[in-house]
Amino acid sequence: MKIIFTILFTIFVFSTSYSQLTFHKIGQDTLQVQASTVNQYNSYAYFKNNGSTTINVRMERIIDQLPNAQWSSSICYGFCYASFVNVVPPQGDPAITLAPGQQDTMDVTMVCPTSGFAHIRMRVYNEANPSQNAELSFYVAATQTSITNISSLADNYSLSQNYP
Repeated sequence: MKIIFTILFTIFVFSTSYSQLTFHKIGQDTLQVQASTVNQYNSYAYFKNNGSTTINVRMERIIDQLPNAQWSSSICYGFCYASFVNVVPPQGDPAITLAPGQQDTMDVTMVCPTSGFAHIRMRVYNEANPSQNAELSFYVAATQTSITNISSLADNYSLSQNYP
C-alpha cells in the first residue's frame, strides 16, 4: 500500500505543471465606462517571472472581440502600439527581459465611441519556450448616457412651493 501511495504521489508531483509566468489584472474584472469619442480607457495588468532563471517574454493579443469597427484596442508597454499590432514587442525588436522574481506592468487601451461590450485576451509567453505562458482576459462594457425630453409625459405635473 505504501508503494502504491508513493507511486501515485510521484506521478502527481511530476504531472502538475509549474508556471514560470503569472499574469494578473490590476483593478476590476470588467471595466465599466461611458462611451466617448474623445476618451481612452485603460485596463492594467502585471506579469511576473516566478522561475529561477532570466527569461525573455513577449505579449500577444489572441482575442480581439470588439462590438463594431469604430472601437479599437491597443497593447501598451512603455508606450501604446498601433491597434493592428498583435505581438509586443514586435518581432525584430528585443523581447522584454525578466530576471527571477521580477515583474512588470502593461495595459490595454480602448477607444469606445459607442455602446457595447469588448473582450480582449492576452497571452504572455517565454520567447525560448512559448508553451510557458499565461493568459488573461480584459473586458470593457461601454454605455451611453443621454437626456430624453419627457415634457409630453409631464403635461399635468406642477411643482409649487410647499412651505409658506
